[in-house]
Amino acid sequence: MARSAVYTGHRTVHGQSNPQGIIDDFNKFADGNSVAADICVIGAGAAGITIAREFLGTQLKVVVLEGGGLDPEPDSQELFESEVIGLPHAGVHDGRARILGGTTSLWGGQALRFDTFDFEERSWVPYSGWPISREALDSYYERAERILHLGAQLPFERLCASFGIEPPAFGTAKLCMECSR
Repeated sequence: MARSAVYTGHRTVHGQSNPQGIIDDFNKFADGNSVAADICVIGAGAAGITIAREFLGTQLKVVVLEGGGLDPEPDSQELFESEVIGLPHAGVHDGRARILGGTTSLWGGQALRFDTFDFEERSWVPYSGWPISREALDSYYERAERILHLGAQLPFERLCASFGIEPPAFGTAKLCMECSR
């Protein structure tokens, strides 16, 4: 069950009308209370919040449901407990957060585009290859970068120069170096 709700636009809770956006904790709701909305977005992480903000300024009533609260909560995070079989992978436990903001509350904002080779078929990887090209996503990347207020892509060589160091002498045909922004 969702723990928190983020509302945009008009809402009615506890019999009171409120046209402002607000964050409520469902644990504080009395039995029988409800929230009416035209659109319900599940998850208040990067994707959920981005989707919900598309409706700001419209007449649509939007509610975003989040499984966690404003602060980390062990009982909510416990829902991610799982068994990892095969190669060790700590990210399934340490890399996800049930909290307002989702997993973005854990990371420093890395935003990289997939590279062209990420979409290519690899003979040694079953079911690899995408049915679209990386370039087909460019307009979506550009839009997301505007929403996130990301600046221009910084070439790796310029990043190294800004710290007064020489970039490693890697062959660009074999190694792609890209800076996160």
